[in-house]
Amino acid sequence: KGQFAVLFVGRLEPPYVSSGRATQGATFSSPVERTAHVTVVHMRPRCAALMNTLSGEVLRELPVAD
Repeated sequence: KGQFAVLFVGRLEPPYVSSGRATQGATFSSPVERTAHVTVVHMRPRCAALMNTLSGEVLRELPVAD
């Protein structure tokens, strides 16, 4: 578990990092209010790769749309 990761390399773009909070109110089917804290890195990806986190080996390059 947790053996693989996707690595992105790219150029940061303003505002670089932003954060916020999203709240989903309680409903009859889900009577608990849920809040998520979200942090976003703003970037234009140049490449992506699938890597093995145990060995650090890059297993495959992944396509990135322009």
